[in-house]
Amino acid sequence: MTAEELSKINRYTRRPMKPEELYTFSVVLCDNEVDRDYERFTVDALKKLQQLFLGKTGIFDHSPKAEHQSARIYDTYLETDPSRRTEDGETYTRLVAKAYLPRSEKNSQFILEIDSGMKKEVSVGCAVAKRVCSICGSDRTKQGCDHRKGVVYNIHGTQKCAHDILSDPTDAYEWSFVAVPSQRRAGVIKAFALTETGEPSLEKLFSLDKGEVVLEKTAALQLRSHIAALEQQAQSGKRYREHLAQEVQKLSRMVQPEMPASVVMHMTESASLEDLEALQMSFYKQAQSLLPLRPQLWQETPEHTVNDQNQNFKI
Repeated sequence: MTAEELSKINRYTRRPMKPEELYTFSVVLCDNEVDRDYERFTVDALKKLQQLFLGKTGIFDHSPKAEHQSARIYDTYLETDPSRRTEDGETYTRLVAKAYLPRSEKNSQFILEIDSGMKKEVSVGCAVAKRVCSICGSDRTKQGCDHRKGVVYNIHGTQKCAHDILSDPTDAYEWSFVAVPSQRRAGVIKAFALTETGEPSLEKLFSLDKGEVVLEKTAALQLRSHIAALEQQAQSGKRYREHLAQEVQKLSRMVQPEMPASVVMHMTESASLEDLEALQMSFYKQAQSLLPLRPQLWQETPEHTVNDQNQNFKI
C-alpha cells in the first residue's frame, strides 16, 4: 500500500489507520457493455459514477442494515481496452473501484472468501435520469415506445437488438456482494429505481415492467411464473367458494324456509370457507331427515331381501 493510497483511505476513517490494520482489494462495478437485462451505461455515465461511488459502502444483497456493511470505496478509475468492442460498437470501458476494510477477527473469514474468489460478483445501486431506447431514441423515463428490450428489429436492413441506454446518473446508493451477476464481462449486476427526475422511488423497486431492475432475470421469471400459478389457484378457489355458497343457500331454503333469502345470502358472503363447508354438511343432514334425498331409480324393497347399499342405484 502506497502513502497516497493510505491518505485516500484516511479521508474516511475516524483516526489515521496504519497499513497493517487494513485490507484492500479492487472490484469492477459496471461497464458499457449490453448486459443480460438489455441495458448499458454510456461512457459519460461511467465517468459520473466514478465520482458518485467515492466513499460508498459495500453491503450484502442490498440489505440496508448496518451490520451488513462490509467495505468502503476509497478510489475509482476507468479502464479502457482499445482492442475490445462492445455489442454496440464502442470501445470497451469499465469502472473499477478500490475498497478497504479493517483487518480483524470478525473480518478474517470475509477476507479469506475474497482471496479465494468466493466473494467476487457485485451489484451497484444507483439512479439515472435518462433511459433511452437504442432503436428510436425515446427517453423511457418520460415517454414510452413500442420497442421491447431484447427483441431484434430490422432497421434499414440491419438487425439490431433493442436495449436501454442509461445516462446522466443522479446518485449512487451502494454496492453489494451478490451471488448471480448480470453483466457478462464485468461480472456485476445492477439495481435501479428510476423516476422522471432520476430520483429513487421505493414504490417502484419491485416493478419489472418499467425498467427498474431489482431481480436477476431468471429469478424474476420464476417469480412471475409462481405468481401466475397462485392466481390460477385463487380463481379455482373462488369458483369453489361460489358453488359452496349456492349449495348452502339452496339447502337453507329446504330446511329453513322461514329465513329470508337476503339474510342467508349475507351470511354466505361473510362466512369463511370452513364455515360454509360446515353449514353445507349441517343443512344436508337436516334435509335428509326432512326429505330423504333418493336417486331417480329408487325402488321400495323389503328390508329382508336387500343387503346391498348400492342396490337402489342399479338398473
